[in-house]
Amino acid sequence: MMAIVSSLMRETNIPRRYLPVLLIAPTAVGALMPGSLYIASLVASQVLGVRSTAGFVPGLIVTIFVAAASLFYLKRLINKDTAAGRGWTEPEANGPQAAVESKDKHPNPIVACLPLVAVIVCYNLIGMEAFAAIAIGVIFAVVLFFPYLNSSKSYTSSNKFFAKCYGVVDSLNEGVGNAGIPAIMLISFGLASCIQAAPAYEIITSFFTGVSLPAALALALVSTILVGASCGPAGMMIAAALAADAFIPAGAITAGAAFRILVTTATVFDTLPCFPGPATIFQLTGIKMKDGYGPVGMTTLLFTAIAVVIVTVLFILFPGL
Repeated sequence: MMAIVSSLMRETNIPRRYLPVLLIAPTAVGALMPGSLYIASLVASQVLGVRSTAGFVPGLIVTIFVAAASLFYLKRLINKDTAAGRGWTEPEANGPQAAVESKDKHPNPIVACLPLVAVIVCYNLIGMEAFAAIAIGVIFAVVLFFPYLNSSKSYTSSNKFFAKCYGVVDSLNEGVGNAGIPAIMLISFGLASCIQAAPAYEIITSFFTGVSLPAALALALVSTILVGASCGPAGMMIAAALAADAFIPAGAITAGAAFRILVTTATVFDTLPCFPGPATIFQLTGIKMKDGYGPVGMTTLLFTAIAVVIVTVLFILFPGL
């Protein structure tokens, strides 16, 4: 994403301080989209026993809202900066380097989308497990993009086919290395399981099931609070267990409604500047928090919080939606 976004920003002369938000905001929109393979969606669907397309209409509404609000807001900011003479600047020589678009031959844009389409179809329509759907997407990508891949620099033979095969291995190895930070972030889901098994979970359950609030509102509140407290979507797992143990069996809310509320709340407070994801992106892009976090906060904190309100109100008014 960094290579694609930075290339487009360079071409359209968008100030580089918008690089983090243009990486983070679309991720939030994608996480809200029904059928997403976002980690919070996968976890909630397993706990509640529903597909990631559950609560489709409210999910689609808030996805469109966050996307449209973000586009309108960012367009105004960027236009204001460009009118003041600010534009793209190359990163410092000793700082993180934004990838420069290669001038070599590229695959057709439609062909380039096919591996992503394959993942979505395999997971949502065929009903495959997430890991299997992603694996098929990876294999599909290797086959389709093989003619465009770089040869391995460590392979000295003149055989181009085997040089490209080793290039695939290099790409996979790099991918494993880049997966280190997300893998560490997944440890927090283990922490959520520990909390669920501790006496504190009983206290949380008793409090939120005892308050005289609509189940949709109570679930939205507890999930949002726990996401912030756990520095990411892992806190949502505790709220999902609460929904499965208390709200759904009592008939206070449907599993589909609970799922959609939980997934929406998982996008709020997971982009605070002290959290691993945003901190990593700002470090990779070389943008200072004071220069680039404002748009991130507006699009992924305020707009997603409004999305939680929208989806909660929809399920209170129309429980079977």
